[in-house]
Amino acid sequence: MDKFPRDPHPLEHQPDATAVSPLELDDVSSTAQDARRRAREWLVLIDSDEATGEDQQRLEHWLNLDPQHRLAFQQVQAVWQASSSLQALKSLEPLKTATPPNTTRSRAAPRQWWQQWQRALMPAGIALATVVILVAVVLQMPAETPQSWSYHTQVAQRQTINLPDGSTVTLGPKSSLQIRYSHDQRHVKLQTGEAFFNVARNPNRPFIVDSLYTQVKVLGTMFNVNNSSYGVTVAVEEGHVQVSGKSLSGPDTERKELLAGQRVRVSQQQGLEPLENITPSSAGVWRQNLRVYQSRPLAEVLEDLGRYQQAKLTVQDPHLKALPVTAVFPTDNIDTILLALETVLPVSIVYISPEHIDIRAR
Repeated sequence: MDKFPRDPHPLEHQPDATAVSPLELDDVSSTAQDARRRAREWLVLIDSDEATGEDQQRLEHWLNLDPQHRLAFQQVQAVWQASSSLQALKSLEPLKTATPPNTTRSRAAPRQWWQQWQRALMPAGIALATVVILVAVVLQMPAETPQSWSYHTQVAQRQTINLPDGSTVTLGPKSSLQIRYSHDQRHVKLQTGEAFFNVARNPNRPFIVDSLYTQVKVLGTMFNVNNSSYGVTVAVEEGHVQVSGKSLSGPDTERKELLAGQRVRVSQQQGLEPLENITPSSAGVWRQNLRVYQSRPLAEVLEDLGRYQQAKLTVQDPHLKALPVTAVFPTDNIDTILLALETVLPVSIVYISPEHIDIRAR
């Protein structure tokens, strides 16, 4: 007698198809769904103490009938091993069959064994259904779809963004960014303005911030990025980051490692400038409604202050643009800041219109 049944459609000859043992299901499945269903039946049998060497041979025969069978079995096996929910099924006590020890089971025995398994599993019907649904959902679940969000703030507006991984972003006034999360990377593009990042640590999923010709890569830290037409400034409050400056002459980049209490500027003209030491808590001090400048050009200061002022701030004189500014300004009253600039610098503040303020030589 042939070792394996040759009937290509054994289910059609069974009065109760749900009670058929996987040992009688050697026909070639035409669909992935059937293959996965039969793979689950085979896995329940093989993982039990009831499986024999003959069962293993018959499983190998079924696997070799169609590459889709082997793929389905590997998928089901992976879910079986990974899912804690499946442990409830695996822990069920194997059934005692009517087959005496050390005897060869007949073809009727597998059917009887499978029916006994079904009766034993009936009290755990809900758990079993949960397991089967879990297997089906996991196997049919598509690859993780990247998530993306966009944010934009108005003049003098600030926004705190809570991200799904536990990271937070504080977006400064008149700023915009795009966030994209995939399974292996957290990516942020700071398009304009300023943002402070508190990044949840995840070595397997780096957090990357792109801004103009600068890239900041971190695993978990707190740092600030200020993006202006005069360059990008990165300051670290806690942890460490890697800052890359994109070269203007080609794809090569410069890189610097920053620790807490360090700052670096990146400009189109100078590239990565030397590191500066700062007080760590000053990295994102703008969140406390303060702007701190140390020998920064007046034009750069005015661009920052423009995020808090509806009127456009302009300066035409190249000499005035380059005047160094060292000061601490409160951002809740721009008129007070302009008055202070007029007091300490050789400039005059001219209110041309409600929408335009010009800084001129005095």
